[in-house]
Amino acid sequence: MPADPGTVVTVVVAGEAGGAWHVECSDTGWRQVSVAPRPATSTVTLDADTCWRLVTKRRPPGVAHQLFPDIRIDGDAALGGHVLGMVAMMA
Repeated sequence: MPADPGTVVTVVVAGEAGGAWHVECSDTGWRQVSVAPRPATSTVTLDADTCWRLVTKRRPPGVAHQLFPDIRIDGDAALGGHVLGMVAMMA
């Protein structure tokens, strides 16, 4: 997803196993950072159960938002919408 360098996206997972994760756009691409260097342009908030169900099967972002209407995107909705396309492998 193209964005201006310095753009930050934060994902907040609520609940016992939750936390906040940040990615920042640089001249060379996106990278995860442990602390957001500035306020997020987009923040995606979801609970741990929704996160688990979201990331274990790739779905188009529009479909994911329909299936999980409790996901909240604050700020730049188009940028935050890309988070809904994430997938994770668990071993």
